[in-house]
Amino acid sequence: SGSGGLAGLNYGTISDCHVAGDITCQEKTEYVGGLIGCNLGGEVNDSSAAVSMAAGSNVQRLGGLIGGNYGAVSQSHAVAAISGEGRCLFIGGLAGANSGRISDSYAVGSIVAGDKSSNIGGLIGLNDGAISFFSCQSLRSFAGVEVTVGAECSDIGGFAGSNQYTVLLENCYSTGSVTTGPKGKEVGSLVGLMHRPAEFNKNEWRCGKIVDSFATGRVSAGQDSVDVGGLLGANWRGRVVNSFWDAETTSQAFSRGGFGRTTASMRRAATYAGWGGDVWTIDDGKDYPRLAWQNLPGKVMDNVPARSYKGAGVEFNPFVIAAPADLVCLTSRRADWSAYFVLARDIDMSGVSAYLPPGDFNGVLDGQGLAIRRLTVHEN
Repeated sequence: SGSGGLAGLNYGTISDCHVAGDITCQEKTEYVGGLIGCNLGGEVNDSSAAVSMAAGSNVQRLGGLIGGNYGAVSQSHAVAAISGEGRCLFIGGLAGANSGRISDSYAVGSIVAGDKSSNIGGLIGLNDGAISFFSCQSLRSFAGVEVTVGAECSDIGGFAGSNQYTVLLENCYSTGSVTTGPKGKEVGSLVGLMHRPAEFNKNEWRCGKIVDSFATGRVSAGQDSVDVGGLLGANWRGRVVNSFWDAETTSQAFSRGGFGRTTASMRRAATYAGWGGDVWTIDDGKDYPRLAWQNLPGKVMDNVPARSYKGAGVEFNPFVIAAPADLVCLTSRRADWSAYFVLARDIDMSGVSAYLPPGDFNGVLDGQGLAIRRLTVHEN
């Protein structure tokens, strides 16, 4: 069961529906959303909720738009002020829990939760992809939600509190601050915890991923907090590909994945090598990247370079790495990361000052007994 401003349960299609008002939840309530309590296999398109939500203690799966999403949500948003007394679980600005697909959507506002709360996120509290490989997806979405929790809270993030199992989070960003009381753990400006239990699947490649995403919101964790980071607080068996955090605005120099950059660098298109596909725009030198569907000032960002190396990328005609520029080019061409490569000669990388290794390479590189020398990666 569930409770929502429009529907408690949704099995069908909801399109162009909008709700505004106040919602009050008693303690131990589950599945409450500004629009829908539980989206069980249904579709939600072009819809929104502008709500103030007050919840008692021990509430679970509370979201500005949807309490629990097990279907598809697109081009929708929530403007929400969510306040929970005492311990809260799975609270998100858009969705409290997500095991489905969320795309081209956003949440703005604020979330306040009490001591010992867990899985609290600006867009999604819990991203849970245990159903099937990459069945849970968050795509081309953003959160601008101020998240504040009490003492001894865990899995707290500006975008998602936690990404569990095989979740794909791609082309997303968060800007809201994250503040915890004492003894917090797993706290990040984008995601608090990315986790795939070892017993879930023995194939290491079947893990959650964060791809082409960034975070800028300040992270302030209380005394004796652990696993606090600029992009990720904690990362157990997940992969982070071409993603960044602003080390100045987040006040965090370290993360369990991703690359920390200055504010000036984060506002330069050149920083985001490999980002393309007409997904992002940037007002170069003035603003961070923004999703193209936001229609904000800037130009489309396509930072995928033309191939500098020769060959076809197949076993009998592999791509040929013959110069430092070829190796640098490879790092920005994700479409080639499953191809065949061969080293044609020794490569001296001493003249390359900014090298970001491919974060998800599963192709083949035949070194032919040759060497790549003097390669330095200045990242945590």
